[in-house]
Amino acid sequence: MAGRGDAGYPTGRSLPERADAPRHAAAAPSLQALLDVMGDRPTLPALDDGTAERYLRSAELLHGVVSLASDAILTVDAEQRIVLFNQGAEETFGYTPEEALGQPLDLLLPARVHEAHRAEHLPAFARGHATSRRMAERREVHGRRKSGEEFPAEVAISRSAVDGRVFYTAIVRDVSERQRLIGELARSNAELEQFAYVASHDLQEPLRMVASYTQLLAKRYGGQLDERADRYIRYAVDGAQRMQALIDDLLALSRVGTHGRPFGAVDVGAVLDRALATLRGPIAAAGAVVRTGRLPTVLGDAGQLEQLFQNLVGNAVKFAAPGRAPEVWVGATREVGPGPVAEWAFAVRDNGIGFDMRHADRVFAMFQRLHTRDEYPGTGIGLAICRKIVERHGGRIWVESEPGLGTTFSFTLQEAP
Repeated sequence: MAGRGDAGYPTGRSLPERADAPRHAAAAPSLQALLDVMGDRPTLPALDDGTAERYLRSAELLHGVVSLASDAILTVDAEQRIVLFNQGAEETFGYTPEEALGQPLDLLLPARVHEAHRAEHLPAFARGHATSRRMAERREVHGRRKSGEEFPAEVAISRSAVDGRVFYTAIVRDVSERQRLIGELARSNAELEQFAYVASHDLQEPLRMVASYTQLLAKRYGGQLDERADRYIRYAVDGAQRMQALIDDLLALSRVGTHGRPFGAVDVGAVLDRALATLRGPIAAAGAVVRTGRLPTVLGDAGQLEQLFQNLVGNAVKFAAPGRAPEVWVGATREVGPGPVAEWAFAVRDNGIGFDMRHADRVFAMFQRLHTRDEYPGTGIGLAICRKIVERHGGRIWVESEPGLGTTFSFTLQEAP
């Protein structure tokens, strides 16, 4: 058996080496050394030649993967002492294997969590039925480097038993850089949203003045000038109105992230009723019929969800097939996924013109239009607003369509607790 130090941990025994086996200058203990820690195990010579060779190759492969993995991989025993410490762990935590092996797991944890980890976290996992878990699912996890620096981490932990002894293996991923980039992206998005809001707001007043005076020109002098002058006035009025609609939509888009209300329980049926009341004029003008199924209560911002349904139902009415009265159906299906909270999948289905699914990625992008403004008016921002609202609510939105047969927009929202 391998020689052991004072704590009873391996001091250097390794499997027979192959010339092409993965190497690490300060290698983690070999699989055989780890088996030595786990208890008296048969040595390789005790096996028949074929079994020993297969065992050796499997062990070398596993050892190579563990040693060279970029993530930190470490194993502790039931007393929470480190018995395996790979190259990724050395790079992540700053300790060499010689410094880490045999030491308590507290070496790699912030001092403030030592007591809780020893008394609560690992014992709770040990008592549970699950043999693996991602620790960051329930709380933020931090590691501690040799320098004393703390870092955020994702940790997956598994439990195994060998000859009656329990071991815990953790894969630790440093997510410091990811969190930094996410923070920078969030700040950048917030700045862009603020810029869009301020720019759009500041454009409102001069544009309102231009629109007012062009409309006055059209009212007072329409028919008194030549045909060319009347056409120019119409162009000016139309351009001002389209710019006003564009600014209004940009403001609505920027407000999704900056002016949203706190989430609460929302009766989707009541929200849809308010959206349909707003659309009463277009629905009546198109002769549209809107049918709804039983709708649930979800967690969300009622004002934004009203905007979401208004945009989707409004689109269903607007993109009606020629010679066919629009029919719109709104419904929801409860879905129970792997997460702790159930979701509702909503669908807004129509019998309109539809479109080729090759363009599906474009429909949620700003200013991306599949039809000319003369065919179907609009700013090209409405579905971008829908996507942003759904994403703010932690959901997904997607579309299915077929030319001439209609379109279905689907999205998910969390069920209210």
